[in-house]
Amino acid sequence: MDATKSHDIFSRVSPPEKTGIGGWLYLLVTHVTLLPAASAVGLVRVLYAWTSSETRIRLATSEASTLNATWGPYLAFELLFKLILLMGSIILIILFFQQRRIVPTLIIAYFVILAIKAVVDVGYLKLIDAESFGPPGIAASTTAIRSLYGQLVAAAIWVPYALLSKRVRTTFVH
Repeated sequence: MDATKSHDIFSRVSPPEKTGIGGWLYLLVTHVTLLPAASAVGLVRVLYAWTSSETRIRLATSEASTLNATWGPYLAFELLFKLILLMGSIILIILFFQQRRIVPTLIIAYFVILAIKAVVDVGYLKLIDAESFGPPGIAASTTAIRSLYGQLVAAAIWVPYALLSKRVRTTFVH
């Protein structure tokens, strides 16, 4: 009879809940802590593109009127987007380490916004037929499509994780 009672006791004990940053959250925290640096690099690239004499020469000699009409507003959009991303990433880091309840929602928004932005980039580059732009030997549209695939894969992984993970639910409680 004692064996039955001890069995009942152990069957009622549930494993401890996983709280705090651990498991797959280590990958996410690494990504989140690198966001400001990546955002700053993106901002510098946009500023360089905006002020580059090479860009001005391409615009002056380009026969594509679509490029001339949209390049300035697109760079302004990119600059504003990168600035907001930089500020938002710093706020996200602070909230992440404070384990705020809003963090999973912000992470979902971050990955969805970046995926939408990647679609906008591909669409814009297709609009201006940007085969001549981009790093030497690689068309800008090819780079944008690779970025789009990367953003879609990241969103496909991290959005469900933020929605379904027990660790996320038990970690971000403040």
